[in-house]
Amino acid sequence: MVLLDVMLYHILPTGKKSAVSRTVRTASETFGPAGDHMGVRDRWEAYCCDKGLKSLIGNYRDKKFNCLFQTSAEVIVHRKDFLRVMDSVSKPNMKLKAVKSDLESDEICTLIQCLGLFYLKLTGPYWHLITCGKQCFPQDFCQAPRGC
Repeated sequence: MVLLDVMLYHILPTGKKSAVSRTVRTASETFGPAGDHMGVRDRWEAYCCDKGLKSLIGNYRDKKFNCLFQTSAEVIVHRKDFLRVMDSVSKPNMKLKAVKSDLESDEICTLIQCLGLFYLKLTGPYWHLITCGKQCFPQDFCQAPRGC
């Protein structure tokens, strides 16, 4: 029921967004390729380079039917790393504090993880089938479609 509520908040034009969709969107805005919020994107890229990580976070595209699910999977993969990077910001503004608080919430992150799993098992393979014409059923986010 909670997953359905989250999906309906995101899909229906009620003007209301759930905490989960807000967290996913703001985390993507903060760490994604289009983000440069208080220099956090630069810190994120330096952190990834230092740790040998490949950043999987993309831009949150509200028009794509699976953007909430895909970005949720990306946020869950990097959650702990995002928190470490935000700890290095000496004077975070309200947006960074909100993103950090949401990513520290086990309840919100459990729901984000559910949406990420929905991407792995349903919307991701379906989107791959639509865009590439091939069936793909990845078992791990890191094995998600790359050949498109």
